[in-house]
Amino acid sequence: MYLPLRTDSTLAPGLIRLYFNDCFPNSCDASIFLTWPNTPECLYEPNKYILTGSAWDLIESLRRSVHAECGATVSCADILVVAAREAVKFVGGTINFPMPLGRLDGLAPATSLEVSSIPSARTQQASVMLAKFASRGFDHPAELVLFLGAHSIGRAHCESFKDRADRQNDDFSRKLFWHCQNDKTWLQPLDYITPDRLDTSYYANVLAGEGVLTSDMALGSDPRTRSWVEFYMNNPDNFADDFSILMGRLFTVRGGARRGEIRKYGCFKINAVGPGAGIPGVVSSSEQEGAAASSA
Repeated sequence: MYLPLRTDSTLAPGLIRLYFNDCFPNSCDASIFLTWPNTPECLYEPNKYILTGSAWDLIESLRRSVHAECGATVSCADILVVAAREAVKFVGGTINFPMPLGRLDGLAPATSLEVSSIPSARTQQASVMLAKFASRGFDHPAELVLFLGAHSIGRAHCESFKDRADRQNDDFSRKLFWHCQNDKTWLQPLDYITPDRLDTSYYANVLAGEGVLTSDMALGSDPRTRSWVEFYMNNPDNFADDFSILMGRLFTVRGGARRGEIRKYGCFKINAVGPGAGIPGVVSSSEQEGAAASSA
């Protein structure tokens, strides 16, 4: 999968955010891909701005290759978490984490209530994000700061930071507003210094008042999180070590799917649907909004 990562800069952030947005609400069970029997997760905020067609397509391509070689013995959930780990390694240098396998694929998408546990990019108070992360077992301010450190890569659609741009209350928000007024398809790097490398320059942007998302700016305005933003900005080795540990812990949220299967006919439908055509109402990868907007 390294050739696609080298040729498509949207893949790494797309895979990392697919991993987070699948695991955080209701365990790592590849439910984020499902379009049946309930409303697809990709239609709920904040998923609809982050699901990249290229990342979706890569996971399905990997599933086909693995199943052709080994039979239906590896779940879409396992394929996603391994792909996300390799994406992190590709853009993060020394960042790596163990990934025990053996997950099952979920039988239904997460509910809107479960997906709402992911903080919105429009969150203005760090306290709101801290509470949501604590509900998933990440109850230290440093953990919130580390997770949002993934905003060091990727690009955001104007819609995902419209609230910040429209306020025009500082030089950077006015720049964002100008870009989007002049180009509705503008993709803003979440970290304009090193947009394709997972590093600590994102934290420098936050402290300089140049976070793209409202939730980014919230980290710098709360003393509980600001101190950790400063720490990781000044200690990149600690960031790499701690981010690795945290990404490894993410797949333990709620312990994985208690009931599930290994999807045989594609990552986008459960086996009961059968091998035929897709389900009416499926959101095709080409219709996804892109890899830009971050979740929090």
